[in-house]
Amino acid sequence: QTVVDPARPGALVMCPNPFYQIYEGSAYLAGAEPYFVNSDPARNFAPDFSQVPQEVWERVQLLFVCSPG
Repeated sequence: QTVVDPARPGALVMCPNPFYQIYEGSAYLAGAEPYFVNSDPARNFAPDFSQVPQEVWERVQLLFVCSPG
């Protein structure tokens, strides 16, 4: 809630998927929407951030970098 500026339209919080549920909840509480990047088994279950479109990156205000595994 400290990092996200909900006054900016389209605020996003990027999260790996699978994710800890608090990531999604904290995004909503901060006035943003979660954006999930799927973990890729071919990459040892690491999210492939290079596949995220540039227009999405422009809206991201917070990025969770964590692995449930």
